[in-house]
Amino acid sequence: MSRLKETILVGYFIVLLILFIYTLVSIWTPSGSTGLSTLFIFSYSFSFSPEARLILIAAFAGGLGGAVHAISSLVAYHGAGKLTEPWAWWYFARPVIGTSLALIVYFAVRGGLLTVSSDATGINQFGIAALAGITGMFTEHATRKLRDALDSLFGLTKSEKA
Repeated sequence: MSRLKETILVGYFIVLLILFIYTLVSIWTPSGSTGLSTLFIFSYSFSFSPEARLILIAAFAGGLGGAVHAISSLVAYHGAGKLTEPWAWWYFARPVIGTSLALIVYFAVRGGLLTVSSDATGINQFGIAALAGITGMFTEHATRKLRDALDSLFGLTKSEKA
């Protein structure tokens, strides 16, 4: 991969990390807070309900986890001299995949596949961020576990699995 493309990838991840961390810090509320969260971007402000805040925490923490996974891989492959151009799209897509899968896992948890409080103000935002970040970092494992859970839920046999 050319030096320019590597630099673009590294710049992409630096911008993403700043965006994810800034957004998480901006929408994080102190423990016990039940009010609206406000995100300030330039001269605009956006207010979120406690439930929407948890969804955003899951999304941005999942993206952060995906970015961490991709950066780790990028550095390892660059250091080993094995970084090739066909993998560039994998690196660009990894944070998006991490975000998407973290949201799916969050919705599964909040939807009752695992027992949690039904009130958004009683949910630990650290736990949501950790679950989402880990899901984003280990998307292959999370996908496999979700597949296993759904196979069990729907009672699929080995012959019915695709």
